[in-house]
Amino acid sequence: MQDPFTLFGDDRLDMPKLTLWILFEAPPVLANEFIFGGIMDRFPNLKVVLSEYEVSWLPYFMFRAKQIQGALGPAMHIPAIKHPVEEYMKRVYHGFVDDIYVEKAIDVVDPKTLFWGSDFPHARCTYPNSLRVVHDTLANLGEQTMDDLSYYNIARLYNIDLPASRLIAAE
Repeated sequence: MQDPFTLFGDDRLDMPKLTLWILFEAPPVLANEFIFGGIMDRFPNLKVVLSEYEVSWLPYFMFRAKQIQGALGPAMHIPAIKHPVEEYMKRVYHGFVDDIYVEKAIDVVDPKTLFWGSDFPHARCTYPNSLRVVHDTLANLGEQTMDDLSYYNIARLYNIDLPASRLIAAE
């Protein structure tokens, strides 16, 4: 296969497994390189953005990362890190499109590190139904959390000045 992300010819048959495989890239790199590998300790102002992975992997990741920071890590000769895993995760930002488990992610990471994106113009793009998707995905989290996840968090991350009025509303 020449280009693993082509959408033409017989190569399309491999797309489901390639699409699933990309979901397994972020957690090992984040754990092995950035947190337990010391990158975040060496660069204390570094912020990491993971915008292609949804957020439903976060509860399990946090469970295992805490285990590694606890008794499992020393038993496996993994070097100790300087801070609790939760502290590193305050510098890791997570994008999602329509992950129905966003509520579970909020239970394990700071909700200020989560943000919605439409994925425009890619295949998963929510356009022209983006407002409906945001509402359907986030409405049960309350108005302030919905505003933060769909509007304010990403603006804070990139220091974008925004009007104070609420932008997102159901159609």
